[in-house]
Amino acid sequence: MLLAPGESLLHYRLVEKVGEGGMGHVWRATDTHLDRDVAIKFLSDELAADPERLARFSHEARIVAALSHANIVTIHAIEEIEGRRFLVMEMLPGRTLDQIIPPDGMPWMEYVGIALGVADAIVAAHGHGVIHRDLKPRNIMVDERGWPKVLDFGLARAVCPVTAPALDVGTPTEVIISDERLEGTLSYMSPEQLRGNPVDPRSDLFSLGVVLFEMATGKRPFAGDTPAELIATILRDEPQPAPMLRSDLPPRLGRILRRSLQKDPAMRYQTATELRRELEYMAEDCRAGDPSGTIRSIAVLPLEDFSGDPDNAFFSDGMTEVLLSNLSRIRALKVISRTSAMRYRGVNRPLTEIAGELGVDAIVEGSILQVGRRVRIVVRLIDAIRDRQIWSETYERDLGDILALQSDVAHMIAQQIEVELTPQERAHLFHARQRVDPEVYEAYLRGRYFWHRRTAESVRRGLAYFEQAVQLDPDYAPAYAGIADSYIVDGGRYLDVEPKVAYDRAGAAALRAVQLDDSLAEAHTSLAAVLTDFNWDWRGADREYRRAIELNPNYATAHSWYAEQLSRMGRHDEAVAEARRALELDPVSTFGNMLVAWILYFARRYLEAIAQAKRTLELDPDYATALRILGWACEETGSHDEAIRAHARASELTGGRPNFTAQLGRAYALAGQPAEARAILSTLMETARESYVSALDIAIIHAALGETEIALDWMDRAYEERSDHLPYIRVNPRLDVLRNLPRFVDLLRRMGLETDPTST
Repeated sequence: MLLAPGESLLHYRLVEKVGEGGMGHVWRATDTHLDRDVAIKFLSDELAADPERLARFSHEARIVAALSHANIVTIHAIEEIEGRRFLVMEMLPGRTLDQIIPPDGMPWMEYVGIALGVADAIVAAHGHGVIHRDLKPRNIMVDERGWPKVLDFGLARAVCPVTAPALDVGTPTEVIISDERLEGTLSYMSPEQLRGNPVDPRSDLFSLGVVLFEMATGKRPFAGDTPAELIATILRDEPQPAPMLRSDLPPRLGRILRRSLQKDPAMRYQTATELRRELEYMAEDCRAGDPSGTIRSIAVLPLEDFSGDPDNAFFSDGMTEVLLSNLSRIRALKVISRTSAMRYRGVNRPLTEIAGELGVDAIVEGSILQVGRRVRIVVRLIDAIRDRQIWSETYERDLGDILALQSDVAHMIAQQIEVELTPQERAHLFHARQRVDPEVYEAYLRGRYFWHRRTAESVRRGLAYFEQAVQLDPDYAPAYAGIADSYIVDGGRYLDVEPKVAYDRAGAAALRAVQLDDSLAEAHTSLAAVLTDFNWDWRGADREYRRAIELNPNYATAHSWYAEQLSRMGRHDEAVAEARRALELDPVSTFGNMLVAWILYFARRYLEAIAQAKRTLELDPDYATALRILGWACEETGSHDEAIRAHARASELTGGRPNFTAQLGRAYALAGQPAEARAILSTLMETARESYVSALDIAIIHAALGETEIALDWMDRAYEERSDHLPYIRVNPRLDVLRNLPRFVDLLRRMGLETDPTST
């Protein structure tokens, strides 16, 4: 179709051609109905002639048209004339970002405004499930006020042309690659895009990191004279730190760029919201005249044990955990949890790199040596942004004064980073100075050491040490919290006891811990878990979780378990937010990543749950619970073969544990393989003769086989035995076939879950 100025298409009159590219060409036009200027983008002949790509384009264009955000170009309509489709968009005055970036980088205040605006656009799009896939300066329009708008949102996959891979790089921005697996503009593509792997929102965050780097320095972080060289550089090389290319950049920006450009998606910011928040912190620092960046987040790395005795590892781990716990009470600080920090035990890597992966401004590291009843601890505080030591001190105390030592260290760190402690935080640190019997303290530290390893044998050993501690000192609250946690994890299965027994013992221990020390966040969290999982005291549990988070806002376990509580009540948006908060505090934790997938599944956001489960499996391919969630979500999307594979692998990894094997039985039933499902039922019934099998797990298989009355009989039994996942009954998709039956409705009533019992 040949077009000319003045020509009319429907009620649009073409004015002038303003752009041309691989996807087609763009005209400025007048909408004669509404008397306004618009931009009309015609698809290339190649795309218009391909029905499959045309259908994909139309589908994705409709999704983007539904976005309404000040920093995203508005699509007014998708039109067709004489078999030729075109987009009608708002006409944007101004220039594209690539036209206004100076050779040495943008003026700082202009940089901040554009960076925040683009990040806002990405946050909004990702919130609607839209991934850009081709974020680059040419796709960002900036008006005369410095206001950015992102173009071609979500359309890259549909509109990028196929270009011969032998194409000379020329200006790397213009190298565009496209096939079913690999699409985008080469200089801005993430490593996973280049490898042809499936992409998720974190790929956009890598591309945004490249754009932010280029805006700041005028240079791209990766370069190459040919496409092959450029690909190799992106996959292999670390970019030169931006502050080395431009000395007036805030050090915090260097950390933001370093984390955004991590090769491994799991090491980047996990959400656009998180990246946007860091940019806002940086902007606040600059507005306040502190471009160096106030320390707002910290990680305590495992203290190095200088005793030379492997059996003494429990002591250095325990000391690390107590120091971390004291710091985590400080509300003005974000403190990374133990699980993520412990991954760096014995790792010989630059602290700036570790800080980037954990998303923190500062690192606490040091060493510990115990000789008899004397303990020597060396502690260093490192500013990870500027890569310099802020403070270092050596302490030597009697073992009985170890808690006072830890309190002093936490207080000194707070002073060094100029964090103002509240009266409550000061009171806690003072309270933490109490003397402790070294034998009691050692038993407690050994208990926590084994409990954290989370195997059946280690949980049993941990429980034995906790019980030893309370025998030595019946008033030592942390040990009672440890006893409660031992029975709570996995509903008592690690200890091979039925839920009724497990939660009865956990409840007694948690209540005793709270009575002895009401300021112990761990005790309130344990008590909340008992109240919700066993007593079904939903309001009481909600109150205890909120109390725990108030006492220790950085306690990732409290946020994690509270996310589950919110999920069970059907408060899905709050649950997802709480799970993501837990992940921020524990960014490289497989459990934290798995929990987000778990919450998304019960929120019935199945595609997101699948993506998050697979993200977790990138961290640990043998994580059985992540495989279980993947199987559940695949069942709901009709991917029965993939569900069976996931559940079979999970069952294999756990040695055929009943709660995993039962999921495979349900998957077979849903896939139309009832014989296989019944075979698993028989196996579970045989197992039940020797050890505990959840009645709920039996019920879900019968429900999937269409045997609703039998399933309801087992649901009643699950009610009597307090099956550990029964509190999800209100939101569990696996029970939907029973949901409207009178016996099921009555069960909801008996559990107090007809409506959200925690709503006000």
